[in-house]
Amino acid sequence: MRQHAAVVRQELDAPLTEKEVAILADLAKGFRYKEVARLHAISPNTVGDHVKSIYRKLAVNSRSEAVFEAVQAGLIRLND
Repeated sequence: MRQHAAVVRQELDAPLTEKEVAILADLAKGFRYKEVARLHAISPNTVGDHVKSIYRKLAVNSRSEAVFEAVQAGLIRLND
């Protein structure tokens, strides 16, 4: 396990909100921004804003990194 993942799992300075976790879980399932927006009754731009916040909080630069870190931190499960 990368050292960064251990840091994220131990403590997030600004933990993800429930909405951010739900959006990240949907993105992990392969949904596109438009689909996530429709599921959550928000605009695709708002999805993008949430994703930027998720990336910042998890200190990542891509969807796959965000999903990896969230799984390692126990925030989401890929089986659901």
